[in-house]
Amino acid sequence: PARAIYNHVRGMDPWPGAYTVYEGRTWKVWRVRPEPGSGGRPGEIVEAAPERGIRVQAGDGTVVITDLQPAGGRRLSAAEFLRGYRVRVGTILGDEG
Repeated sequence: PARAIYNHVRGMDPWPGAYTVYEGRTWKVWRVRPEPGSGGRPGEIVEAAPERGIRVQAGDGTVVITDLQPAGGRRLSAAEFLRGYRVRVGTILGDEG
């Protein structure tokens, strides 16, 4: 559920941190917020827009990634991240390829 993911990310901050994989690259997830919603498979990116964040389908509801850090990079807001990185809707987080 979205609330469980939110609690996990909160509980892992600042150490050891919460992580996911996007197309073989690791993202450290700093902040998320749970929201109601459905429309995809769990782990699927259902929206990626600078003004709204990176919305990921959970088993129950969605989580919006609001702050993240790409491997080897610095911590960014989702808006900053999306201005510099391409994120494809429909991608499943955690898939290795």
